[in-house]
Amino acid sequence: MEDKTINFGDIWIWARGRAEAVCIEYATSSPVVSRWADGLFIQLEEQPDKITLGELAVLGWLVENGEFVAPNCAQNKVYKWLESQGVAQGILDF
Repeated sequence: MEDKTINFGDIWIWARGRAEAVCIEYATSSPVVSRWADGLFIQLEEQPDKITLGELAVLGWLVENGEFVAPNCAQNKVYKWLESQGVAQGILDF
């Protein structure tokens, strides 16, 4: 049986790249998602041990079949995640 060890460095590289891409993709179409991704990118740099599996899952959900999801769908996914964590949505609102 092949060893399926997960390398934290590989996950960090993926998450950092995905957070950056999400931040850029939604900068004008969904600033809420862009700011969330930017905050996650900063956290990956400063406190990578504080990133949760849920946050990584949200990053993964924002791309389907190699394409970014529609801005309204992306914002909904981020809001639902934040709501599930007890974070006030108003933090990201204008």
